[in-house]
Amino acid sequence: MNSEIAFFADYIALAYHEARNVRHLVKQGHLDKVRYRFLMDKMPTNRIEAWRKIQPLRHQAASEVSADKAMAVFWRAFGLSLEDLVVLSENLHWSGTQKGGNRWAEIDRRLVELREAIGKNDEKRAAELVQELPQMRHNTGNLSDKLRSLDKCICSPGL
Repeated sequence: MNSEIAFFADYIALAYHEARNVRHLVKQGHLDKVRYRFLMDKMPTNRIEAWRKIQPLRHQAASEVSADKAMAVFWRAFGLSLEDLVVLSENLHWSGTQKGGNRWAEIDRRLVELREAIGKNDEKRAAELVQELPQMRHNTGNLSDKLRSLDKCICSPGL
């Protein structure tokens, strides 16, 4: 298994996990549900249950032979590309909320860059992004801590 693709799969799983919060903007009337219905219908609102639910996609994506094919696993499930997640995360109505939001726009952009770097065999840029992404800040901490915390929750009995 290509370690860059497995890394990419981990972090795109996080991005889609976070994007499930689109339900808040839809509920407030800022976005149309039709565009995000697959994400909203397939992902539980509870963060732990949502993380459990996304694991088959994460594992399938990690086993793909290219970043584009890994991305396609999530696109088929949710009908949204990483570029769509960038647009969603840039929505001004996230301002001041602890769910989803503008901090994820930069993370989503870096994931697009990583997909492109892997696809172009740009090992230098891919390596930089593999170092940068885990340290990127989201609403309540950095991505590596979020990934580790969510993984721990689904691996712990009784959670």
